[in-house]
Amino acid sequence: MKHNLEFTCYFPANFPKSRLPDKTYFFNIMNTVMEDYVQQMISHANKIRATRSHDAEAVQTIDITDEWYEKLKAIPFVSCKSISVFNFFQNAKETRFTC
Repeated sequence: MKHNLEFTCYFPANFPKSRLPDKTYFFNIMNTVMEDYVQQMISHANKIRATRSHDAEAVQTIDITDEWYEKLKAIPFVSCKSISVFNFFQNAKETRFTC
């Protein structure tokens, strides 16, 4: 944008090192001077975001057959993170060795 004279005339010629114009002011000027370009940018960003979120959901989804689902439901699930389950396994282990 720094080479577009219609746009840059609303900003100082030089900014201090490592300083940029205020973002709200920058985009207000850009939307005023280049309204069509800003609308295209917003449309493109929304399209990319929608595609990425859809792709992310697809990656986190696991498709299985009904047969596998029934088999998985038939097996009891025990979390290894639970303290009581850990104690259960410890007691079972001790019992196993004393028999």
